[in-house]
Amino acid sequence: AALRFADKDVVLLTGAEANETFFRASDEELDMAAAYPFMKPVFGAGVVFDATPEERREALHNQSLRDKYMRGHAEKIAREVNEMIAGWGDTGDIDLLDFFAELTLYTSSTCLVGRKFREQLDGSVAHLFHDLEKGTDAMAYVDPYLDIESFRKRDRARAELVERIDAIMTTRRDGTEPEGEKDLVDVLMSLTLEDGTPRYSADIVTGMFISMMFAGHHTTSGTAAWTLIELLRNREWYERVLAEQDRLAEEAAASGEELTYQALRDMPVTEAAIKEALRLHPPLIILMRVVNTPFEVGGYVVEPGKIVATSLIVSNTLPEAFDEADTYDPGRYLDPRQDDKDNPWNWIPFGAGRHRCVGAAFALM
Repeated sequence: AALRFADKDVVLLTGAEANETFFRASDEELDMAAAYPFMKPVFGAGVVFDATPEERREALHNQSLRDKYMRGHAEKIAREVNEMIAGWGDTGDIDLLDFFAELTLYTSSTCLVGRKFREQLDGSVAHLFHDLEKGTDAMAYVDPYLDIESFRKRDRARAELVERIDAIMTTRRDGTEPEGEKDLVDVLMSLTLEDGTPRYSADIVTGMFISMMFAGHHTTSGTAAWTLIELLRNREWYERVLAEQDRLAEEAAASGEELTYQALRDMPVTEAAIKEALRLHPPLIILMRVVNTPFEVGGYVVEPGKIVATSLIVSNTLPEAFDEADTYDPGRYLDPRQDDKDNPWNWIPFGAGRHRCVGAAFALM
């Protein structure tokens, strides 16, 4: 289907065959950065979509997402959750999205940057990220530099984050901050150019951290909220998830151990509940690429300069791929059914192929 988004022609691809062509294409064929110029004011100059494909690939190889680090992340995440709920009583009200937005900011920062950095953050930073995210609304697609309130708040939020990270870097540089385990801030500060000057300014470091957090912040917090909402709507599955959690908690208590990485990998019902929330409520609605060379798909040729896109919410709910596609049914991921593996080019909340989200395993954990 050919659509018109503001002043741009967009060709929407649907179905497994078209999606496979889309996700298998190289950066040289389909340019991701060119399709998202409205993200530059959020990330900043020289970061992510304003970087070369080689620089983006290098940045994506985050050591923190590798298996040996994931084992330590399990305990860090459990600790962050316990600290967030430590002051709760037996009853009360919370805003699920606000709660998970703050929680995932802490879990992402402690796992991807370091505990020392995370301890220098507070709840106000979650609000700054919220203002950044609101600066990516539909008007940003038309012109991300319009003089409107959401973009002014976006720019103020980014400027304040730069100030905060600059202050953290300054205290570490002048030795006024207590010594502690080195984290990613220390690593980036230790890198210099040939003349000995720092390689990265506070602005660039902020852009790096925003990109790292942004990738998993609103996506993870939204998915966590939707998972709990769907479980509360579907009490049978709520009870099954709770029974699985209780069993693992009892096993941990009996062995005298904290929640382990292995235990997190032994939650098929909980994982299925999350996967089904991801299918019905994918945190990203559409993925876009700018065509660089004539792009053949489904017997058609899309000319250079046009945009090709795939919609996650459409692909995830195609009736030919998923039985009762609009029904919340985590059972579709439990043996013997494996809807996600049977439909690798339609079950795409994390993308697919060479462009599948590098943090998918971390996000599920």
